[in-house]
Amino acid sequence: MKKFLIIAYTFPPTPGVGGRRWAKFAKYLHRKGYDVRVIAAKVPYEQESHWSADIEALADEGRITYVQSGYPKYMYSPKTFFEKVMYRVSLAYLKLRVKGQYYDPSVLWKKHLIPVVEEHIEEGYKTIVATGAPFRYLTDLGALKNNHSDIKLIADIRDPWTTNKTSYGYDSLSPERLNFEKKSEQSLVQNFDHIITVYRETTVYFEKLNLTTKCIFSTIRNGFDYDDMRLSDLEGKIETEKLKFVFVGTFYQKALHNLNEFMKALDTIKSSHQTIYERLQFDFYGDVPKQFNKIIKPHQNIIKFHGKIPLNKVADTIYNSSGAMLFLTDDMNYSFSTKFYEYISLKRVLLIVSKEGTTGEFVEKNNLGFMISQGNMYNQLLFAIHKISDGYQVNESFDLTQYSVEHLTDELIDVLDEHRKGKNL
Repeated sequence: MKKFLIIAYTFPPTPGVGGRRWAKFAKYLHRKGYDVRVIAAKVPYEQESHWSADIEALADEGRITYVQSGYPKYMYSPKTFFEKVMYRVSLAYLKLRVKGQYYDPSVLWKKHLIPVVEEHIEEGYKTIVATGAPFRYLTDLGALKNNHSDIKLIADIRDPWTTNKTSYGYDSLSPERLNFEKKSEQSLVQNFDHIITVYRETTVYFEKLNLTTKCIFSTIRNGFDYDDMRLSDLEGKIETEKLKFVFVGTFYQKALHNLNEFMKALDTIKSSHQTIYERLQFDFYGDVPKQFNKIIKPHQNIIKFHGKIPLNKVADTIYNSSGAMLFLTDDMNYSFSTKFYEYISLKRVLLIVSKEGTTGEFVEKNNLGFMISQGNMYNQLLFAIHKISDGYQVNESFDLTQYSVEHLTDELIDVLDEHRKGKNL
């Protein structure tokens, strides 16, 4: 049987979308008959992941090993006064102990992780795929080549690393710490056999770091899972007089300026097209920054924030809307997130609210919806509303199959099998 080892710091039942991609891949690899083992971090809090059901078969067969992270427990969402004091103490300790990004929770994982990885290598799991963020443990894994020359190391990079201006705090690091992280990126290219990324733009970035001909680069996108997108037993889409738009997911702090401009566009629609304005409804589900509710307050009659939504209600919520929204940060205006593919799997009209970029261009080119871009949101939003009111439908001939996780798993298998066989790609 073909053996593969997956290392994913974030993995169900640890909550967060970071665990989704490899919970899905592990599920489908296992279904397709592969001998899959997973190593994940054991974190000091208990919550439930949306994707715990995806790993049930793996867990039942004892294929998942959770390893202590070594990261101070008080760094995880302190709430009490004592926890907040200990957070500051822990942060001071990390700043002294750690080079580079001290908010990376895998910076101290090496001590606990490497022995467990080596045990799996001895059991024949010599094709290893590790995913980040977090990133530091990836460079620690690279050193395994010194004692295990027959292993194949594959990195899966889900987000930009040192160029990330949206998450993980890399844009606020001191020059010295950022330089350390850049060297860590370079060591990844030098020590790993293959680097997979989610976005072509990120693949190109790592290709430019390549100083040898050894490392191979490829892109395997995010995708939707048919298991998640099943609708309940409804007779059909719920009809309403309202034009109802939904946002489902995490609203990033650095996309708030797009929300502000969107509110100004609604200001103008309200003053100039009252009848249209009264037909609109915007529903937000998920996580939002603190300032979100203040920004939407002038339009609280038509905009509602509902908090998190159970996974089994996501498909119906999206399906029973007139359209679905994505608010992108300026540095990720090429992002095709999981939510993007879930939206298109249900054939909802997309509104891409962002700086002009690849995502919005793709949507308009393929007749999947509309770009609502910075500097022209009022005109473009009003145009989209008129089109949708007149019966605009997304492109029914658009091929969704290539974006399903099951299909993407086949792309992944091609990569893994070639490395397992020891061939040059």
